[in-house]
Amino acid sequence: MEQGEKTAQKRFRGRRTLATDLSLSLVLTLFVSFSCGALWEYSYVTRTEKVYLEQDIRVILKNMSGLLSPHVWQMDQGQVARIIDQYDDFYIVRSIRVYDAAGGLLAQSLKPEQEGLSGGEEREELIQYEGKRAGSLRIVFTGKLIRDRLFMSFYMSALTLALLLLCLVLVTSLLLKRQLGRPLAALSRGLAEIGAGHYSRKLPLVPQRELARIAADANRLGDMIREREERLLQQNRFLERLNQAILELVRLSAPSELIRQSCLWFCKAAAAASARYSPGSCELFSGQQAYSYGDALEEEAAEILCLNLRVRNQDAGSFTLIFMEAVHDDQRMMCRALEQLFLEALERIFLLQDQGRHDAEMSLAALIQKSVLPGRRSLPEMAEIHWFYRPALHIGGDWFFFHEDKQEQALYLMMGDVTGHGFSSALLATAVLSGLRGAIAACRASSTDGRMRVSLLMQTIDGLLRNLHAESPLQMSCVVLRWDYRNHQIEYSNAGHPFPLILTPEGKVGSGASCEILPLLAQSSQGTLGDSDHLPPVFCQKIPEGSSLFLYTDGLTEARSPDGHQFGRSLLRCLRQICQETSTERSLMMLSRLWEDHQEGQALGDDCCAMLIRQGGGARRNDPSSELS
Repeated sequence: MEQGEKTAQKRFRGRRTLATDLSLSLVLTLFVSFSCGALWEYSYVTRTEKVYLEQDIRVILKNMSGLLSPHVWQMDQGQVARIIDQYDDFYIVRSIRVYDAAGGLLAQSLKPEQEGLSGGEEREELIQYEGKRAGSLRIVFTGKLIRDRLFMSFYMSALTLALLLLCLVLVTSLLLKRQLGRPLAALSRGLAEIGAGHYSRKLPLVPQRELARIAADANRLGDMIREREERLLQQNRFLERLNQAILELVRLSAPSELIRQSCLWFCKAAAAASARYSPGSCELFSGQQAYSYGDALEEEAAEILCLNLRVRNQDAGSFTLIFMEAVHDDQRMMCRALEQLFLEALERIFLLQDQGRHDAEMSLAALIQKSVLPGRRSLPEMAEIHWFYRPALHIGGDWFFFHEDKQEQALYLMMGDVTGHGFSSALLATAVLSGLRGAIAACRASSTDGRMRVSLLMQTIDGLLRNLHAESPLQMSCVVLRWDYRNHQIEYSNAGHPFPLILTPEGKVGSGASCEILPLLAQSSQGTLGDSDHLPPVFCQKIPEGSSLFLYTDGLTEARSPDGHQFGRSLLRCLRQICQETSTERSLMMLSRLWEDHQEGQALGDDCCAMLIRQGGGARRNDPSSELS
């Protein structure tokens, strides 16, 4: 496209120039003027020649009639012919005929070169002799004189105009080349240099007012571009220095080092002769001494800037900047930018300290929560139990609890999930766990036969929850299960929690409400605790000997892969796979690994808790890996 434009411009420049355009305009003007003058001359000459011709015709007719009258009366043809020959030489006369009184032709004259020609004006004059009609004279006059004069006039005018136009074009081209071509060429070269980046190039001013105005505008444009380039260069230097300061200050975590580097950058980037920091009452600067960079004195300063700092509504001290020259706008902008950068770095230090305190508190909370969850000391003797626990944050709202009654030869299993997975959920879960140990003893004491009831345990947990969060919108799902070792029977009550699963030795997986192999979460349960006035019913179920129980929260099944698929869709297949393992610990470790691989390292969306129990083996087969992880 650019090549085509260059070709078109070259062809255009080769055909037309300013000199040729002006010359053509002048030629056209002269041609129009000449045409108008020629029309006027034609009209003037025609009118004038007609007047002169009429006068000549009258004179010729009068003279010839006077000379011919005696000779026509006497019928002297010879003398008449001689008179006709005398007047026949006039260029306005085309033919002469003389007639007698009877109308007969007496004599005539016709020019040989005009024979066969037609046109002209015929005039007739009576010839009288002594008052009597002697004959008549007929003369044909021609307009050849007028035509000849007009032709010569036009010819001379055209020749004069051609010579005048030729001289005018030559003179105009030379003058234009000198007066316009050279200044325009110089203007073009100057603009090319300005376009190449030589903004200090000044175009010479020429006498022509229009060209001088163009040159002045081009010079002013070059100055504007140069000033803009200088401003952009200053802004780039400003941004570079500011970027260096940002990279250096934001990585600092010690207030003292931040103060020293800030004073250095005030002198380095803002060109301050000296920078002094005075500490404030902010807790970050307790014990901090004043710091100064540079040795300029305030008495010698041309200008002093004082920057008072506040962060989190606390006095963060002040910077006193001493300048030996007047402060420019760019320096003020740099000082304000460095001031804001200093405050942001202080805020970052505050956030790091807050994060450290928060992490310490969360670690302590996790340790407290871990201490109230069952551990190695409370492992049952007649069953093998393993679990894994993954809070979405440091602590979670999921909880589990088990208690073995050796006298009844039964194992009580409980698992709950407080809505949400934040700090409040974890506190509520920890509070329920803390009160659960005493509640079990209270349930045994309140029983008439000394046997704990599943319904009574569920009622006790519901009472704990209502007492703990009377004004809170939090709710909790819960499942309570009693496993009778001797009769291979389970009793359970479910309040909005995923049903426990039974893993048979043959690899079948069923829910606690049926021995059939059922899809996961296919059955409904009673509403969550704290949300309903009715407690869930208690179910009783026989289980095959050698079976295992699997309890879990919804964080296990609702874990999503990067493409959005939930782990619950493949949980049954995974459980059938781990049923073939003889070790409960290895089975649960395999399930934990499959669950983690399914999420591919994504952040947890909810707390997750799972527990696998198998009758036989007892506590001696458990190791520390069974505990909270």
